[in-house]
Amino acid sequence: MNTYRFLWIDDDHVRKDFCDSIEAARFPGLGRAKVEFVDVRNRDLTEVISGELKTQKPHLVILDHFLNNAKGLVKLGSSLSELLREKWPRCPIVAVTGAQKEADIGTLTRDQYDEVFSISDMLDNRLSLFSLTVGYRRLGRNRPRSIEAILRLLKCPPEAAELVKVILPSDLRDRFDDATLVRRFSTWVRHTLQAKPGPLYDRKWIANHLGLNEDGFRKVESKFRSAKYDGIFCSIDLWWTSKVRNLLYQLTKANSQDLPWIAGRKLPGVSPSDQSKCRRCQKRSPELLGYSDLAENAKLVPLHLACSKPHPRLNAPPHFEEWRVMVSD
Repeated sequence: MNTYRFLWIDDDHVRKDFCDSIEAARFPGLGRAKVEFVDVRNRDLTEVISGELKTQKPHLVILDHFLNNAKGLVKLGSSLSELLREKWPRCPIVAVTGAQKEADIGTLTRDQYDEVFSISDMLDNRLSLFSLTVGYRRLGRNRPRSIEAILRLLKCPPEAAELVKVILPSDLRDRFDDATLVRRFSTWVRHTLQAKPGPLYDRKWIANHLGLNEDGFRKVESKFRSAKYDGIFCSIDLWWTSKVRNLLYQLTKANSQDLPWIAGRKLPGVSPSDQSKCRRCQKRSPELLGYSDLAENAKLVPLHLACSKPHPRLNAPPHFEEWRVMVSD
């Protein structure tokens, strides 16, 4: 089992308690971690970083975003991130901050990090830390040099290959020798391919796509095991939508022209109570998920196309699902 070195730089010594939980984490095939906590309270950050850069490169760095209790001119983890990337360009960097991470860190600043986690959610994101570490290490040892190599890293099934090629950003179609390739590829996989519904659906989207609620999908989930994403940077449950549809029509003997949210009702063991219903009209077979309203904390709910409209503030990349919001009465 591989052991990875995590370097955590923080000015709050209380957070050191999280190290034991990270070191105790065990995820199949992802090894384990040894966390070195560096308390920079009342210490000069420039001197600390200069010293750390002389040591062996860690497999992952965790930075406190606000380092107000440290000495020196540098007080932000994002500034340290720039310094670290100059020396360690293939080392993932994660920021930790207070409970309100969206309010604490703006979009441009978040781009300085690979991930940003609220400290209160740190333990729930341990799998993400390991997945990020292992993914970076794999890319560092075997960087892709063609689109086909990228498809292999994603373990993309044949059904989805052409679509993935289409949505692949232009800067990932070439520039394979660029020093920034690892980070660019990592960012696209985790923040676009996995984060936005398109070739991959998360649990809520795939359940609704089959015409089911999440409880109903759990009854048939095992039948779609071969469609589950297990490629690089895998840390959440995702399914290849095209492969799910192919399996659906094989399992139900439904006509391929049947819509999947209709054909899904024919899956063995599914009852009427397992079927998805539109939040607005309460009728069956909603085609999509959309936001319940325009509030910042609005939830995604099942909706018919006719019961929704395009979201005025959210835009999806081409070939990904359009973001929509429920029509108000």
